[in-house]
Amino acid sequence: MTQPFSIQKWLSNTWSFTLQLKDAWDEDNCFRLAAALSYYTIFSLAPMIIIVISTAGYFFGKEAVAGQIFTQAKDIIGEEGALGLQNMVQNAYLQHDSFITKVIGGGTLIFSATATFTVLQDSLNTIWDVKAKPSKGWLKFLINRVLSFALVMAIGFLLLVSLVIHTILIALQSFIEQILDSFSVYLISTAQFAVSFGIITLMFAMMFKFLPDVRLRWRNVWRASILTAALFSVGRYLISLYLGNTNLASTYGAAASVVIIIMWVNYSALIFFLGAEYIHVYMLRRGENIWPSKQAVRIIRTEEPHQPH
Repeated sequence: MTQPFSIQKWLSNTWSFTLQLKDAWDEDNCFRLAAALSYYTIFSLAPMIIIVISTAGYFFGKEAVAGQIFTQAKDIIGEEGALGLQNMVQNAYLQHDSFITKVIGGGTLIFSATATFTVLQDSLNTIWDVKAKPSKGWLKFLINRVLSFALVMAIGFLLLVSLVIHTILIALQSFIEQILDSFSVYLISTAQFAVSFGIITLMFAMMFKFLPDVRLRWRNVWRASILTAALFSVGRYLISLYLGNTNLASTYGAAASVVIIIMWVNYSALIFFLGAEYIHVYMLRRGENIWPSKQAVRIIRTEEPHQPH
């Protein structure tokens, strides 16, 4: 027999869940994890974008893909931050003549682009209380790099899908305007937001599912992915609003664009780790078993006894 909904019980469970989530956040020191990830991302961002442009650009043209990326970046981190990001990509772009330098440069590019995902995986393993088996060190290293590169390629594919849908919506705009008149603007904007939100949600879900060394089911990651995507969208609006009313160049000078990028990356890392903690706490409260993958083992945390003075 289904019990009737009780607002008091719901509020009590929500408050209890929030407190447990906060305790897990503090125990894993997610602020430190986000700061470390932001540091690595600054060096990996340009190579990652180059690979995404090359992947999606094969089908849609590199200029179109690059234009879409930097247009989205401008909406998020402002014109100054987008220009700084564009300069980073241009300076990192491979323009080597010989075959050997292209091979070496390409390998360095892939290694740098996947570094962020490797650090991200280590951070997620901290949250899930698992670590790689010492005997599987080199094998785990290779698996991590292949998985990280696959995720970079997947992001490129999702961008390609976004570009295709965006192009279709633009092509249909004149037809929709004839039917719905001025209402078509709101319809197109809503459709574009829904597509963007769906792709961001899918991207977070893939990282939650495949990066940590634990066995997770898809049903466990969707709720946190939607929450993380919602916070991502809210943060996107608030940061763009803040940048529109603040002159960071007067404070940080030439480094303003880098500060803007770090600010956005750090926020994105924080909400991502919040989503991971959400999944972890949610599964613990439901009494679900959390199993490490074949290449990992569980970490048992113990509190050190207090030493009297």
